[in-house]
Amino acid sequence: MKVTLRDLAQAAGVSVTTASRALNDSDHAVSSEARARVLQMAAEMGYRPNVSARTLRMDRSFTVGIIADSISPPFTTDIFEGIENTLNAAGLSSFITTLHNDTSLQKDAIDALLSRGVDGLIIVDSWESSAIPYLQRLRKPYAFCQRLFGASVPNSVIADNAYGAEQAVAHLLNAGHRRIGFINGKETYYMARDRLQGYINAHRRARALLDPQLILPSTWDLDSGYEAARELLSQPHRPTAIFAANDMLAVGAIYAAQDLGMDVLNDLAIVGYDDQPLARIIRPNLTTVTYPTYDMGVEAARILLRQLDGKQEFMDEVALKGQLVIRDSCGTRRAPTVETDATNRDS
Repeated sequence: MKVTLRDLAQAAGVSVTTASRALNDSDHAVSSEARARVLQMAAEMGYRPNVSARTLRMDRSFTVGIIADSISPPFTTDIFEGIENTLNAAGLSSFITTLHNDTSLQKDAIDALLSRGVDGLIIVDSWESSAIPYLQRLRKPYAFCQRLFGASVPNSVIADNAYGAEQAVAHLLNAGHRRIGFINGKETYYMARDRLQGYINAHRRARALLDPQLILPSTWDLDSGYEAARELLSQPHRPTAIFAANDMLAVGAIYAAQDLGMDVLNDLAIVGYDDQPLARIIRPNLTTVTYPTYDMGVEAARILLRQLDGKQEFMDEVALKGQLVIRDSCGTRRAPTVETDATNRDS
């Protein structure tokens, strides 16, 4: 037999009103003891709220639409998981739709999800910012997670790419390297510009000479990392370390060094960015910077929930910091001690 709210309230020794407020995290005062007792009894009795009744009573669907350009990027599923776990804990569910990398479909996707009555939208891995004025005109709560366009926007969560790059390069500088090659991604990507800025910042903090010939662009993939590394390592005064703007570029650099007969533990240090699973598989294991994708999903969901609760309509952009993971490829496991602004920023 289905457990009703009245059954739950009776078992917890509270009124039906108190049980409802405890389950819905109401702003009305409920003692922590009563709330804990209601939640414990709900779990033990297998209580499931009547979503249809709650929807009619509160004029909300308790669903959120999630739009992504594609589900193929390696971090998108982690973002989805962070979003969904946070929404589910708050009693909401979600619909996910993808644009198959066709940004012209974004407005149609928004309209389709709104026609299903979603309470708000989270847009993931988007290259397109035109949804912002559209959603603002509709007065619909929204959040961007991992935006791929350059301009800062409210209700948006990104990774602090400059901070992560600065930590990686500071570690190499601390290990004694003074000629550090940088294989960057496409200059049209804002994250490539930010990671370049982190590379520059680390050199400036350490008062180390910057050589523009050590900075090469690429197309983010293994083959371009391989070619760029061969070019760097063919210079008369070659670098003793390479920082690559993502892990695929770093793996390409490892292969290039190995093909040139170099030892990536003793002759050359290599550091990547993103901490993809391959970083732990490649030999030597890759020192890299984590990309905080799950936490980005969690924060995007929290931003949306604050809007849905009526607490805040527009929030400043949030930049989450990744962490340097030191493995074998950098040739040392010592923690960086170079004093940098990145080291001193609030986490």
